[in-house]
Amino acid sequence: MRISIRLIAYAGLSFLLFHSCKVGENYQGSEVDVPGGFRALDQDSSTVITRLNTDSLAIDSARELDWYGILTDPFLDSLIRRGLEYNQDVLVAAERVMQLQYALCIQRAEMLPKFGYSSNISQGNFQFVPTDGTSTLFTGFGTVNWELDVWGKYRRLNEAKRAELLSSVEGYRATQISLITTITQTYCELLEYQKRLQISIRTTQLRDSMLLIIEERFDKGIVPEIDLNQAQIQRAIAASSVPVFRRDVFATKNSLAVLVGGLPSDYNVLNTLEVQETEVVIPEGLPSELLLRRPDLVQAQQAVIAQNAYAGVAHANRFPSISLTGLLGVGTSDLSNITGTFPTWQAPDL
Repeated sequence: MRISIRLIAYAGLSFLLFHSCKVGENYQGSEVDVPGGFRALDQDSSTVITRLNTDSLAIDSARELDWYGILTDPFLDSLIRRGLEYNQDVLVAAERVMQLQYALCIQRAEMLPKFGYSSNISQGNFQFVPTDGTSTLFTGFGTVNWELDVWGKYRRLNEAKRAELLSSVEGYRATQISLITTITQTYCELLEYQKRLQISIRTTQLRDSMLLIIEERFDKGIVPEIDLNQAQIQRAIAASSVPVFRRDVFATKNSLAVLVGGLPSDYNVLNTLEVQETEVVIPEGLPSELLLRRPDLVQAQQAVIAQNAYAGVAHANRFPSISLTGLLGVGTSDLSNITGTFPTWQAPDL
């Protein structure tokens, strides 16, 4: 009964202390003056200035990357899908999110009581006090230790780990957006180089035909030799561009394969630049609050929140820690009779 009363008293005391205080300053954000909208052609660049607090950066911004509604090339869509699944940078960012999820779970568990056990066998003439003969002591104990979060150290650590997790999530989204942009740009470059290669091949073929005509006219004495030399130079210039653009095509295909997480390969791209949708309507006067949906900004803000929480942890470490400890076990000099001995206990003490 006495043990139960003491445990209830300790539990009530720990509850009061647990919710008593949390040292360190809460993140308040910073005041930043930003334009009220993007500059449009029919607006003055010195329009309304909006004061924005960085604490209002949206974490629940759009999670889905609606790039399917912008890009209309099925082959490009397949490349982006494959890149989002197999690109190494995206996989590293995803693993970082999982790592911080586990770290947050572990950190939250630090606020709970810790249970352990120990056993020992000792032999000698000293068992707390010297004796004349030699004796053997068998002991086994279960222990409990609970550090009270009086100063809010563990709550600040939870806050920091949560901010780091949110930062990694936004970093993962930023990596995805960057990958989509890079794949699209590389794909458009590939289409451009293929078009340039086709033009250079047709130009070379045209210059070959013109050179044959000039040679025939030169052999008949109709044109002077300078015209023949000029035709030969033009044909050589056109022919020299063919291997350059062919090399650019293969290099771009290799870069595209690496971006989607594969080995360098020769993609058979049948689409051309002419069929690509290039008309994207961007309305004028967009509000500057759109910047709040940028994952890189939210990622940076969460990193600041995490460091602010770590500052609170450092402040809490300046104060003494308070823990509740206790044990329950058995001890005997006869191992065969260990279950018949009286239990040994120690109530939790501060």
